[in-house]
Amino acid sequence: MGLGVGAVVLGLSAVGGNDGQPDSVRAVSPGPDAVLRALRSGETFGPPLTEADRAAAKRPEQPLLRPPQPDVPPNPPPVPTQGTISVWVTFYSCPPYCGDPSGLLPLAEGQAACDPVYMGQRFMLNGAEYVCNDTGGLVYGAHVDLFFWSEADGWAYLAAHGTEGLLRWLP
Repeated sequence: MGLGVGAVVLGLSAVGGNDGQPDSVRAVSPGPDAVLRALRSGETFGPPLTEADRAAAKRPEQPLLRPPQPDVPPNPPPVPTQGTISVWVTFYSCPPYCGDPSGLLPLAEGQAACDPVYMGQRFMLNGAEYVCNDTGGLVYGAHVDLFFWSEADGWAYLAAHGTEGLLRWLP
């Protein structure tokens, strides 16, 4: 049976005839989810490949859709809660991080994830006031992770101010 005018090539079934009525239904290819998984993984359909075929067909790594945030040194040393200090600055946004913060305040801009020892401390950074109202699995010492409702606002902040800043603790 040949495929008629209304055939679905990458769908789940083929529809024969020119009247749009099914003559028979059969799978003509894997479903769309399988095709997407295969494209992402580099998997191919057909007879099994040899190791040489796999090595030759290996695609270069796909670029990220958005640039990664900068690397922060692991476990920066604790900082004093007085005066001005140099810190690493990153951000997080909602979505994907829309849950309740670990501090007492509801999630809002003007908050930051900080080392747990600084919970509740207020600080100034690049002319704006923030409060440590959250923690993060990778936020320690001289590192603050600022919260923005919009990811675009977070990237704009980093573009304007960079990933290092001078933090001044407030009383």
